Amino acid sequence: MAKGKRLKGVKPKTSVRRAMEAAFAPRVADVLGFEDAVRGNDVDGVHDMRVAVKRLRETARLFRPAFGKARMAGHLEHMERLNDALGAVREIDVLGLHIRNIGDREDVGAEELKPLADLLSSQRADANRALLTLLDQTLPFLEQDFQELLLDCCKKRKPVWKMPFAKLAGDVVSKRLDQALALETAARAPGAVAEFHRMRIAVKRARYALELSLGVMGKTAARLCKGLAKLQDVTGETHDCDVLLRVLQTSGAAILCPETVARASRAIEADRAAFRDEALALLDKIHAKRLPGKLRASL
Repeated sequence: MAKGKRLKGVKPKTSVRRAMEAAFAPRVADVLGFEDAVRGNDVDGVHDMRVAVKRLRETARLFRPAFGKARMAGHLEHMERLNDALGAVREIDVLGLHIRNIGDREDVGAEELKPLADLLSSQRADANRALLTLLDQTLPFLEQDFQELLLDCCKKRKPVWKMPFAKLAGDVVSKRLDQALALETAARAPGAVAEFHRMRIAVKRARYALELSLGVMGKTAARLCKGLAKLQDVTGETHDCDVLLRVLQTSGAAILCPETVARASRAIEADRAAFRDEALALLDKIHAKRLPGKLRASL
């Protein structure tokens, strides 16, 4: 996965408008750059475009105070539809990878899981056809969407467009970080699947906002961003286990023998517990270094 790029030529006192001009175009180009790989049915290409779309979406959300939620949403329908279609294909790719990994274990067996792997393969083909249709419907308009967004400055929002980017970025990063940490207590509870998922999403949003703003923030921001990136990866692995368990115990239960479902479920639950423990250890490390508090102080 490509690393997020800092905004070129953007300094703390650069206006929000100028920062938007520096942010949108290269991130739209990143998305379009993966088109050939996705059309070629490249698994990594799907993943890379999906990450690029998510970075583009979070970039837009960082600047949402300059537009308002409803006004911005009116411009970005193509991006949201593309994100959903990419997500549908990528989720199946990840599930298939985990099924193969589980099948490589002697206590489960690839042959026993083959019916589920075949079902996922069929679903992947359907999702990929839908994605290719969406590419035709969305990519030609994505650049135009963001060009129109840059022109949509209403009088009510002009003070935001003129404020220093560092001020807007600091406000958004602080808010997102607070939202993520506010979910931590509930996410730490044993069996808290939905709560853990909500924290994962909040961590991802905080990380992408921070990543975009590193050029106008200090070393503490860079250290925290690195920690959040690791946390995002591990919480993502935890969530993948949750999704796989759900699929195994629903679709899998209809086509696999009960003993296979039970043994595979135990293996996935063990993986999930290990990833969860790793995620909580990363959170503890972030708190031990007092990175959130230091960042707030620096802002």
